Amino acid sequence: MVDVSVLVLVSWLAAPAQTPDAQALITCEFRVFDGGNEISRQTRVIVYASGQREKGVRTDAAGRVRLGAGLYDVQAIRQRNGQVVGIRWLERLLIARYPDEEGFHLEVINFNTRYGSLELKPVDRTEYDATAFAPGDHAHPVATALPGAGYLLLVVPAGRYDVRVRAKGATGVETWLPQIDVPGGRTRLRMLRPPDGGPAGDR
Repeated sequence: MVDVSVLVLVSWLAAPAQTPDAQALITCEFRVFDGGNEISRQTRVIVYASGQREKGVRTDAAGRVRLGAGLYDVQAIRQRNGQVVGIRWLERLLIARYPDEEGFHLEVINFNTRYGSLELKPVDRTEYDATAFAPGDHAHPVATALPGAGYLLLVVPAGRYDVRVRAKGATGVETWLPQIDVPGGRTRLRMLRPPDGGPAGDR
């Protein structure tokens, strides 16, 4: 579901007698939203091997857990004043080692499935900011990207957007990503390349 980190992998969850291979693990970060509002700090995230409800593992304080490639069921438990106010499940979530993610995977869970997410990931060390606009209306921003560890994240109602990307700094270059489709309940990944670095890839 890139188009909904404690050390664990699929083989450990399914068969504890096996020895984990740390080199094969993928660092997965889970961020939780209700519409456009981030509620990660109010939510407990537990990851299970798909089809199981035992030996689940919680994400750490940064919302991360290390997983082996495979299928998982993820439970997000939202709390308020010590009381559970909502539960959201992502079932059969595929975690895979994609070359463009370099061993890191971001998964966004949104209690409002009418919202989707756009992850913008620079291919170099350039720092950017990004803003989403309705197509053809660049005077009224819909959302400003939230920072992450090596990425930016836009969380918006499902639809198409023109996204303005600016390199930070006095000489920062401004570029536009037109008509980006953000599906509801999913996260789309878009690679950000320097202006002369070739086309940006996405999935």
